[in-house]
Amino acid sequence: MYQLLVVDDEPYTAKTIEEGVSWERLGISTVHISHNIRRAKEIIENQRIDLMICDIEMPQGSGLELMEWVKEHAPSVVCIFLTCHADFKYAQRAIQLGSFEYLLKPIRFPELEEVAGKALGKIAGEREQHAEREKYLKYYEMWTSHEPVFIEHFWRDLLTEMIPSEPRHIREYLSKGNVPYDDKTAHLPVLVRIQRWHKELVLREEKMLEFALHNVMQELLGEYRIKGQLVQVNREMLVLIIPDMAPAPVGLEKLQQLLQHFIKASNEYLYCSLCCYIGETSAAHDMVGMYQTLVKMDADNIRLRNQVLVLPREKTPSRNDDAMPEPPLLVWTELLKQYSENELLSAIRAYLDVVEKDERLHAKWLREFDQNMLQIVYHFLHLKGLQAHRIFDDNKEAALRATRSVDDLFKWMQVLVSQSIRHAREAEKTLNVVEKVKIYIQANLTNPDLTRDEIAAHVYLNPDYLTRMFKKETGMAISDYVAKERMDLAKELLRKTNKSINTIAGAIGYSNFSNFARMFKKWTGLAPNEFRQSPERQS
Repeated sequence: MYQLLVVDDEPYTAKTIEEGVSWERLGISTVHISHNIRRAKEIIENQRIDLMICDIEMPQGSGLELMEWVKEHAPSVVCIFLTCHADFKYAQRAIQLGSFEYLLKPIRFPELEEVAGKALGKIAGEREQHAEREKYLKYYEMWTSHEPVFIEHFWRDLLTEMIPSEPRHIREYLSKGNVPYDDKTAHLPVLVRIQRWHKELVLREEKMLEFALHNVMQELLGEYRIKGQLVQVNREMLVLIIPDMAPAPVGLEKLQQLLQHFIKASNEYLYCSLCCYIGETSAAHDMVGMYQTLVKMDADNIRLRNQVLVLPREKTPSRNDDAMPEPPLLVWTELLKQYSENELLSAIRAYLDVVEKDERLHAKWLREFDQNMLQIVYHFLHLKGLQAHRIFDDNKEAALRATRSVDDLFKWMQVLVSQSIRHAREAEKTLNVVEKVKIYIQANLTNPDLTRDEIAAHVYLNPDYLTRMFKKETGMAISDYVAKERMDLAKELLRKTNKSINTIAGAIGYSNFSNFARMFKKWTGLAPNEFRQSPERQS
């Protein structure tokens, strides 16, 4: 519950404010009244006031002066000024002091109640944020108090190649912190990969949970009596560095138990899934290479979650990729053209469910699948006259995560399919028939059998009616427009490539070179070879 202070030198006005609004409904349990600044200060010093409604001009001191005092002595109090004076300087000063609102008398009680409700909403939000900060503060303090900051910075700079991986440079860096360095001292790296947060987090919440991850790891290292340093390399990757010269040698089984305990705690309490990759003991100057090996090991892991994996001592045999089931790309292309979003996504999901169970599945296959689907979608967008970058610029994060796992890949497929179909439908609503015909012609210039009837069927119109409509709007017959577009394309190819004229003729839908040469001269006044050699080619 909240407490309200009403400050007004007119007793009737203060009493009216107290009784005119249903303060209990807003969560205010107590309303204090003061008719001067001196009494208002006493109330604020002795009570936990949350909201203050204050007049400005009063005989014993200005409400603005009271607000200045409140900012210094009780900054959590939210103030609403209620005054008879529509003076710009007053309002300006009230804003400078951080008042929530500046209202003029007389004011209707519903309006006052609405403003007070918004102010109390702000107070509630700030209290919630404060409680959340307090919740995670102990984790942060424990982490920072145990974290040897200099050593952490050293490992982060080394692994991210901010300092060269050479003993001389490493020695120079560590000497700044009076840390001894021995070329023979080795460390065991463990890559900890945050695979997924189980709920949506703002950056501040994510940072707090990262602090908690560090704290949990430090507690487990103490519990298992293992000396180690957890280093945050980026938002998704941490590296546990374990000195090989620890008081007691770290057994692999013991380390695996610690990491499994860490994964379980992270799942249950810190809203995330992890995978841990144990590398090989390496000297500091070899650590970057070992770290990159573990990063690649993680990139190849697209099936396993919440596991502790050990770097194989021997190179694994190459996979036989030929036996992987091929996706029915032609069928999916047709479903996309038909705008069958649900059917297409269901087919993709069913296919990926089968593939995910195949032990030979790896990141390279996901990349190839992603590229094939992009090719389908780009072809579809080209047919619709749409530019891909305008559709997918807002989904860069989903695109980057696509090859992390089958689930991430499917989420990206959902974006690709749904966004493509949505934009295509919106474009169709805005395009007139002639624009649709132009787009269709442009997409089918290389088809030697492109006919007026085929074009008319694409827009569901009678060929004769379409011909009249097209000529009325463009001034050209459809056949002439097709020929013009083909000749424009031929000129571009003659200008900018060294392809043979026969090849260019075939590329724009002419199987007969003589027909192409005759038509080209009709449109340009030059034979193709003459055009290629003319100054116009350079323009």
